[in-house]
Amino acid sequence: MRYQSHKYISLHDLASVIEKTPRCEPPMNRVPTWSALNRIAAHDIITTMDVPHRARAAYDGFAVHSMDTPGKLRLMGSVRVGEIPTFSVDRGEAVYVTTGAYLPDGVDAVVPEEEAELIDDQVLVANKVMSGANIDPIGSYLASGSKVIGKGDVIMGHVIPALLEAGIMEVDVYERPTISIISTGNELVKPTNASDAVQAFLAGKTVESTGSLISWFIESYMPYLSIIEHRLVNDDPESIRSIMLDALRKSNILITTGGSGPSDIDYIEEATSSLGPKWMIRGLKMRPGRPTTVAAMDGCKLIFGLSGHPISALNALINVIEPMVKIMLGIRRSPAKPIVKGRLTRGIAVEPGIITQIRVKVTRGNGELLVTPLGGGSSVTTSLAATDGLITLTSSLREGDIVDVFMMRDPGDA
Repeated sequence: MRYQSHKYISLHDLASVIEKTPRCEPPMNRVPTWSALNRIAAHDIITTMDVPHRARAAYDGFAVHSMDTPGKLRLMGSVRVGEIPTFSVDRGEAVYVTTGAYLPDGVDAVVPEEEAELIDDQVLVANKVMSGANIDPIGSYLASGSKVIGKGDVIMGHVIPALLEAGIMEVDVYERPTISIISTGNELVKPTNASDAVQAFLAGKTVESTGSLISWFIESYMPYLSIIEHRLVNDDPESIRSIMLDALRKSNILITTGGSGPSDIDYIEEATSSLGPKWMIRGLKMRPGRPTTVAAMDGCKLIFGLSGHPISALNALINVIEPMVKIMLGIRRSPAKPIVKGRLTRGIAVEPGIITQIRVKVTRGNGELLVTPLGGGSSVTTSLAATDGLITLTSSLREGDIVDVFMMRDPGDA
């Protein structure tokens, strides 16, 4: 194996590469709101009615006319949530209502159950109740024409109940963009059982993990995408090109791992270039993951060629792939990452102008989070077991500085 000088990289500014991201608008389809989890809203979602569309009880209790309080009222029946009252209530009368129930005509207040006494069919109200008390009026949640979520928002699980409560039963969303993952390398295996994995490991093979790490990240933080395949391919230039071409036919985004270095068995650069990209760069001002390749293809498709090392791939996912995909798809709001602030226990020196990701251990101590940098290069994959979080730096920091930490798991105890 030998290095090839034409494969040496020139480092490109990450921000300028991200600015080149093509903008796309995927095909749109209409789906039931309850099936829209993690889909991208294709336009602003607007209410077409006041919510609630008629007054509702804010408490379990007795719906009354406020002018009848205090006083003794005759119980005329009940209305429970999910029912539409078909009667009206006259002065001197009351009706029992549950929280969220629509109110019948003739009432303008609700007396909470604990503030009234029921004796046979008589409701005794000891205190004056003001008009509008304990009622959610028409339009008090949302007025007709209100924007619930915006175009480009990812529809999260906590938003779906709000859409349904607003009477929005269908939403227009973009078709879920698709991803193919191709892991390259003669050394890679994907065993089906532990015994085979051990034998392969002892024989010098590598159990594929970088592609699995990519899948985990996408499913956790980019769930608006759909991974349709993850394939392994040997270090054969024709096979790599053929499989990449096939993946591009059916995917919007192609991520490759391995084959990004300057040796004579690294073929991703040649394969990507041979596919006729609109533009292509190899080499980014970031560490780890400097040999990362990015290419834009016709049809608004992107190729990302990542290092085969999981640590390098993780940096590219966070600082390259996710930002570019969000720009490409016009995503405005998406699942948040767990970011906390912590205090460095020792200084960190980084190369100026290079975006550097540092693995850290995070512990609780003295009422704050203490952040300790971990050693080891990008090839020391075992260091991930000790990693609690990641910090991304653009300049050196001193002991005691406060940093933002992307938490991978809960902090430990000091």
